Formats: sequence, C-alpha cells, structure tokens
Amino acid sequence: MRAKTIELFNREIKAIDKNKRKNVYINDVDDNYPERIERVINNSVTAKMGANKMASFIVGKGFADKSLNDFIINPKKGTTAYSFLVTLAKSIARQKGAYLHVNYNGMLTPVSVEVLLYKNVRKEKSDDIGNEGKYFYSTQWGSSKFSFNKKNKDAKWFYPFNTNEAVLKEQFSSENIELTDKGHNFRGQVYFLNLEPENVYPLAYIDPAYNDADSEYHSSIHRNNQIKNGFTDKQVLIAKEDSEGQIQNAIVQMLGAEGSNVAYIEADADSEDLTKEFHVISLGSNVKADRFKYFDDENEVKILQCFENIPPALVLGNDTSLLGDGGKKLQELKLNYSEDIDYIRVEISQVLKKIFPKKDWSIEPLIKKEDLLK
Repeated sequence: MRAKTIELFNREIKAIDKNKRKNVYINDVDDNYPERIERVINNSVTAKMGANKMASFIVGKGFADKSLNDFIINPKKGTTAYSFLVTLAKSIARQKGAYLHVNYNGMLTPVSVEVLLYKNVRKEKSDDIGNEGKYFYSTQWGSSKFSFNKKNKDAKWFYPFNTNEAVLKEQFSSENIELTDKGHNFRGQVYFLNLEPENVYPLAYIDPAYNDADSEYHSSIHRNNQIKNGFTDKQVLIAKEDSEGQIQNAIVQMLGAEGSNVAYIEADADSEDLTKEFHVISLGSNVKADRFKYFDDENEVKILQCFENIPPALVLGNDTSLLGDGGKKLQELKLNYSEDIDYIRVEISQVLKKIFPKKDWSIEPLIKKEDLLK
C-alpha cells in the first residue's frame, strides 16, 4: 500500500542478497515504485497533462542539427533520433530518469540505442572494488517468486555502459562472440540517466504530490458515482399501495443522469379521487458538483509545481488574460519554463555525446530570448 511509502524516509532501497535477486537493488519496499508512479500519473488528469507538457518542452524543436532528427538511431527498429528523444523525454518527465540500451558492431563502435521501459529495469549493487553492477530487465519485479536463472526467459541482464575498448573486448569474449561476427547477438550495455544521482533510484517529479494526484483521481470517481447513482431533480408519484412493486421499479428507473425524469404508476380502476390515491414528491438533486472544488484546486496547483513549477497557464490554457499584448506574457512564461528545464536538455545532449561522440546533440529549445523580440 502507498501508506508504507509516502514518507521519504520510509522508502526502502536496498540490495537483496539472496541468490534469486543477485544483489539487485529493490525500488521501494514492494519493488514496485515505478509502476505506482505510472499508474498515479495516468489516473490524474492534471499529472498526465503536466508530465506530457514537460516532455514537450524537453524535446523543444528537436536537435539543433536538423539532420539528426532523421538519423536512424536504432537500425533494427528503424527508430529516428527525434522519436528516440520524444520517448526519452517522456521517461524523464514521469520517472526523473531513463535506461538507455546501447549496442555495438564488431569494430566496438556504438551502432544503436533505445529507451528501455523504465519500470522494468533494476540496478545491481557494485562489487567490492567499486565496479558498477549490471542492469536487470524483467516484467515480474512485484513477484516474490521471480528468480534470475539462465533458464528463465523473462530474466535479461545487460552490462553497465563503458566504451573502453579493453572492457568491450572482454565482454564480447565472455559472450563467445568474435569481433568479425557481423550478425552477433551481444547483449549490449545500459546507460542509466539518473537526474537524482545522489540516490540509487531517483524520486519521480510527481513524488511530493503523489497523494494529491491520487486524491484528484478518487475525487473524479466520487463525482462519477454520484452522477450515475444519485438523484438529479427527479419527481416521484406515490400510491397508497404498491402491491405490484410499481413504485420501487419507477424509482430504480429514475436513478442516474440518464434515468427517466418522470415516474408513471398506474392506479386501481375503482379509484374515484386520484388526489387521494397519489402524491407527487419532487426530489432535489443530491449531486454536489463543487463538494471537493477547494481540494481539487489545491491538488492541481501542487501537482503542477512538482513538474519544475510549470505555470498552470501552459498546461490548462485557462488564463485568457495572457493572450493580450499579442500573447507576449504567454511567450514569456514559455521562455522562463524552457530555461528552468534547460538542465535536462543538457544532460540528454551530454549522454548522447558519450555514445556518439562525433555528432552535436544539442537540443533546440521551444522558444529563445530572441523570439520575444520579433
């Protein structure tokens, strides 16, 4: 349950020393933190919009060298560098990190890179002399029965990123792969882009407002249940007797937003004065649409603050006052936020430079200062 992990000091990250986990660091007490982060973001309208908008600002206008946008960065899958950048930005916006799988040709030169699904990767503890541990990939981290053995098809592992020729030769040799083998199946390496390097695993941007995002989701469920099951300005006709269950059936048909607005109940043929047989009751609406408005507004602000304090106007587009003066104020908001997350673009560029050193991987921001002067 989330109640075990909402406090930062309660978050557990330790290397499991049992053979079945090979000294792999767990990511929270149930080893399922990334999965919960994905779920809470996808369930919260504000969190999902905030993460998507942050990712779009990270991507900006793509790489400054426009030819790189069409560069095939993963030949096997035909992935362009621009598509790679979009996927990478989404992983960062949601998890504050990304795992990049890098593979090499027989010349020990990197030839492909792709973003692994963040929630499926865990890191192994460094050895006694400080060598970085391997990276393990699985879809079964939440299962206590899962083990890493050679016969398990669901267990994959990769070497840590290292372009040193001697290290690569040793890795190829351990895989019984000849450098002249063009169709080799080298398992590859993983570069862990961790934007919170002081921690083994980063805390997601949404982490401080995890409960706020979850509250937004449950507030939506509450409103939905009220609309489906509550009364919305209904009328009921009541008879003295309900031997055939007409009244009960009529009320059931009136429930919900799509229910009938009028209930029809048939009186006995012998009734002379229907005003004595029937009575009309008006049922006011019990749907309180604004019951949680204050909390919803508070949650919205806190959630957006987590994504490096992204201005609500950039996400919600609900401030029409920013459209005056030719939209200059809106442009200024975009510029300020773009500059606030420039450190992420720099990190991405530096990582790609390590993998493909001969190319300039600078990312062009969505807006620059000179754009305001136009």
